Amino acid sequence: MGWDFSYIRERTEELHADGLWDYDSICTEALRSAHASLDIDTGGGERYSRYLSEAGLPSFAAAAETWPPNLELARRTLGPLGVEVADASGDALPFGEATFDLILNRHGLVDAEEVKRLLIPGGRLITQQVGSRTNRELLSALGVAPDETGWDSVALRAQLETAGLAVERAEDGEYVNRYLDAGAIAWYLKAVPWVIPDFSIDAYSEPLLALHRRIEEEGHFAVTIHQFIVVATAAPPASATGGIAV
Repeated sequence: MGWDFSYIRERTEELHADGLWDYDSICTEALRSAHASLDIDTGGGERYSRYLSEAGLPSFAAAAETWPPNLELARRTLGPLGVEVADASGDALPFGEATFDLILNRHGLVDAEEVKRLLIPGGRLITQQVGSRTNRELLSALGVAPDETGWDSVALRAQLETAGLAVERAEDGEYVNRYLDAGAIAWYLKAVPWVIPDFSIDAYSEPLLALHRRIEEEGHFAVTIHQFIVVATAAPPASATGGIAV
C-alpha cells in the first residue's frame, strides 16, 4: 500500500509556485549529520528509504507507522536497511526519552509533547503538513463543508512553542493540482478517506458526473494544495552552545 499515487500520476498535473521549499532535499541534507533519526507516520517507508539511501544510515534509524497494512510494508521496505520500524498505534511511541537528534514527519500527526520527549537537547523536528485550505475547490464542488480547523504553520508553531520547543522556521505555501479526469478524483478520495469520510462513488455520483462534464469541457479541474513546513529545536541545556545544522 504505502502512499504511492503513481496510479493517477499521469491523470493529474502539479503546478508548483516558484520558491516553494523542497522537503525531500531538506530531510536528506539533515540526515547527513544525524546520529539517531526517526520518521513518524512513515507510510510504506518509501520516502524515508530514499532519504537514507542518499544520505547514509545514521548510527540508529527508526520509523513509526500506525496503519497495519503500511506497517508491514514499511518493515519490508526499511528492515533490510537496518531501520527499526515500530507500531505507533499506542498512546506513546515505543522509544525512550531523548533518543533522537532528528525527527521527520511528512503529513503525519504531530504530538508536540511527544516530540519534545523524544528529542535530545538541541535535536530537531522537520515536518511538512497538509494545511486546512487544501482541496477547498473540490469540497465545494462535491457539496462538502470546508475545513475550518485553521491548521497552518501558525497553529503548529503555537503547539510546539507551548511544549517548549524553539521554532526556527514556519512557512506556508500553496500549489495547484489539476485533475484530468473524474476517475482520478474518485481514486484519490478512496485512497485518503479522511478528506471526505463518507465518500463513495454511489453517494457522490451526481457531483462526480458534474465534475466529469466540467473536465470534458475545460480540460481539467484545478484544486489548491496548501502545505506548510515547520522546523523546531528542543532547547539545549543552559550551558550548551551550537546545534544541529539543516
